[in-house]
Amino acid sequence: MDTSSTIVAPATPMAPGVRAVVRLSGVHAFDAIDTLATTPIDRTRGVGPIRLRLPIGELPTLAVRLPGPSSYTGEDTVELLPPGSPTLVAALVRSFLAVPNVRHAEAGEFSARAYLNGRLTLEQAEGVAATIAAVTDQQLDASHRLLTGQSGQRYTVMVDDLASTLALVEAAADFAEEEHVVPINAGDLRARLVTMIDALDGELQGRRGRESSAARPLVALAGAPNAGKTSLFNALLGRTRAVISETEHATRDAIVELLSLDHPTIGRIDCDLADVPGAPDKAERPLDAEEQASVRAVIESTFERADVVLLCDPSGNFDWPATGANTLRLHTKADTLDTEATNAIAISVRTGLNLDSLRLALAEAIDSARQDASAGLLPRHHALASHAHESLTRAAAAVAGDPPQGPPLEGELVAAEMRLALDALGELGGKVSPDEVLGRIFASFCVGK
Repeated sequence: MDTSSTIVAPATPMAPGVRAVVRLSGVHAFDAIDTLATTPIDRTRGVGPIRLRLPIGELPTLAVRLPGPSSYTGEDTVELLPPGSPTLVAALVRSFLAVPNVRHAEAGEFSARAYLNGRLTLEQAEGVAATIAAVTDQQLDASHRLLTGQSGQRYTVMVDDLASTLALVEAAADFAEEEHVVPINAGDLRARLVTMIDALDGELQGRRGRESSAARPLVALAGAPNAGKTSLFNALLGRTRAVISETEHATRDAIVELLSLDHPTIGRIDCDLADVPGAPDKAERPLDAEEQASVRAVIESTFERADVVLLCDPSGNFDWPATGANTLRLHTKADTLDTEATNAIAISVRTGLNLDSLRLALAEAIDSARQDASAGLLPRHHALASHAHESLTRAAAAVAGDPPQGPPLEGELVAAEMRLALDALGELGGKVSPDEVLGRIFASFCVGK
């Protein structure tokens, strides 16, 4: 990519509109404007009117002046705001292309120059592309995380943890004779590796940024007290796990159990099913302030982490507050009712009505939630995170059978796999060189005393 020339291109779609934007960037941006302008352009930062001479006549327009390096690209930049006529915009761009040292921008070149000039990180540049391509709220949210660096910050933490652990492993191999070096034992090493693997599971399976590192999706049962949540909880599990009581707020804490679902096309999905207390403000028997605060804390914590919510309501009103997750509305105790709620699945635990259909719908909802949540995981990110996950999984397997309090028996193999994972994650959260790993060793131990 030639970065010595000045580039020009429309920054808005070539479609009719009130205003368009034509952007120039490069060392000759202001000179190019002067070539067409009736009077020299002010080269300080600001906005002002300007008249440009085009083959079709003079064009009065506004010019946004952005001298480098405090511009999007880090170069001298001018953004012109002519009327949104595709014909006029095309004529304006052709006029600039006739100016020496000005050429048409390549696809993504403005953002590429911003990256090369240190105005954007690679992650933020990818966020720009992801924002443009976003078609759902979830994708837009994911692109925002890229733009603000939130995704990169998580990978940076992973890189730091992995590099520090690798230093401990390599210290055991390279400085085993040093009395001051205390190598990491196999049990602690495996625990650290499993934690890293779980974190990568969260990235790959759409549970990014949540407090829980569990790889399984979380399904929460919501509803007023005595809405049939606990009965449904037991029915889905196929056993009596929670006690059913007519007393309101018999459930005070979230009870979580593994639930396996089989779907003919999606396959098997394992999830955590949580029976959550009923909303305290919907109880016939009021709770005191301390009880309400405790119940609300359990509810909010569970729903914050939930991938799917099963909203249970025998009345069919479904006036539960928004949960921020994918929600399946369940008209519970349907065998006792004459009418069914619209846009809801009518179920009965007593008769088994639609429980099989609910299991299929739940599997599809979990699959959809994961696809939505991971929509912003770019192919490059996914590939690198997958490679790191595979390497760490092999490293964990290599120490799985070692005596927990002893050193890793295959230390060199484990270190090699960890280095592969570090190389992959380094492209997402910052490179860590072998010298840096060695530096961590010397910083952690009194080697050579």
